[in-house]
Amino acid sequence: MELIKNLKENQFGSMEGEVYFPWEKKNITITFHKDVPIEYAEKTAQALNDLDDSVMDKVVKGLYAYYQEAIEDNPDIIEDIDMDNVEDENDIIEHMSLETLTVTVPEDGDPDKVGLNLDGACDWTEDWLQCIIIGSKVVYLGPFRFEDMWYPDYSELDDDENYIVD
Repeated sequence: MELIKNLKENQFGSMEGEVYFPWEKKNITITFHKDVPIEYAEKTAQALNDLDDSVMDKVVKGLYAYYQEAIEDNPDIIEDIDMDNVEDENDIIEHMSLETLTVTVPEDGDPDKVGLNLDGACDWTEDWLQCIIIGSKVVYLGPFRFEDMWYPDYSELDDDENYIVD
């Protein structure tokens, strides 16, 4: 099954196409270097399509924690960006959007390891948002900072760097 549509080389020499993201109910961009096997990129796209609701629930909780810290640091942000309707974590969804899935092969080359490196935007910060899911575990959620998602140990990050809520 071909999940990646409109695949072509982009202006940076990487491959770029579209993949459907059921949680967002839209197509998002998928990008990967030419040396990433297309089979691995398809496997990653399939993992995106197969994401369990419980994983996305953790993402939403993390997004809400990220938002809460932003408004604690700057209470005026709510009025500045018209987010006064956010009363609980489920309200945060309409104020964010995951736009790109970047595929990278793990350093050990293990084709059975699949991770999702998603990035996008949120209304409460100018920083680009990043969400990294390895297997079925959300390991990082916060401002974009990892070009390579196969960071050695996300547990080493300070709480103010990673908004995952267990």
